[in-house]
Amino acid sequence: MTTPQSNSEIPLLLSALKDVFRNQGLRYADIAAALDISQMTVKRYLSGKGLGLGVLEQLCRLAGISLTELSELAVQHAAPREANLSEAQESALAEHFSLAVLLHLLQSGWAPQEIQAEFGLPEPVLVATLGYLDRLGFIDLLPDNRVRLRGARHIPWSRNPRLKRSFNLHLKKHFTKDFADPEVLWRYRLVKLSAKSRSRLEGLFEEWSRTVHALAQEDRRLPADQCQWHGVLFADQPVDLSEVREPSFLAPQRSK
Repeated sequence: MTTPQSNSEIPLLLSALKDVFRNQGLRYADIAAALDISQMTVKRYLSGKGLGLGVLEQLCRLAGISLTELSELAVQHAAPREANLSEAQESALAEHFSLAVLLHLLQSGWAPQEIQAEFGLPEPVLVATLGYLDRLGFIDLLPDNRVRLRGARHIPWSRNPRLKRSFNLHLKKHFTKDFADPEVLWRYRLVKLSAKSRSRLEGLFEEWSRTVHALAQEDRRLPADQCQWHGVLFADQPVDLSEVREPSFLAPQRSK
């Protein structure tokens, strides 16, 4: 089999291609009908079986992209580049949390139709939001509410001061449950770290974040009623341990 990339790069190409299909709302049935093949054959192609150069070109044409564009998307999947936000983009995401959520879902491979069904969005609201993202330069809005993502997929939410302040307000709303609640999963370590170790810790956060994203992508294959939304937070901050110097159990007993 002849392909435009080495075998080790084929999974990246296919992962990027499947994201494009999802963003455009194209299902296996749609792809099969367009290429006049069975859905089983589509699944085989998108898993890398029997995938020749001609078939890959057909799939790209159906997705409305070139092989070169697919290769560029695959590179972004392999090593996500951080987006350099314009002033208008940064302002919009900082001021409108719902817009930031929708963009995040699109960048995670959700099709607009999936988002509409998940949140019960009226058609005018969906169209207006997608149009706004198009004007901001995050996506190209295609016919039938299909989208094509523009530029880098990774936005450094936690490293952008303005976005960080905005998300701080929403994170406080989301993480208000009592940590004794059995539905809340958490682990805590009290440690003393150097600046070098904190830098390594940030790298671990990035790895854990990608792992959580991969779990979510796997679970998208399940029926919707088997999953629910979760907020997963990785956090590290300095703590004040001055109370250790004056333990409360040694404090003089107050007279009753």
